[in-house]
Amino acid sequence: MASGWRFYSFGLQYVSVFDSLREDPRFTEVVATIREDLTEQLDWYDKNSDMPPETIGL
Repeated sequence: MASGWRFYSFGLQYVSVFDSLREDPRFTEVVATIREDLTEQLDWYDKNSDMPPETIGL
């Protein structure tokens, strides 16, 4: 996630270690930001998934 790809962020909603933070406004703001980023990234991926990996930096 530090590199900017948010595909691993799904764990935030399932991993119990975050349970105590779920109602914290800062945590919910971070999760909302990550979900927005992920939506954009998934849209980009859908539009470009047919590109060879070497052309998209994977």
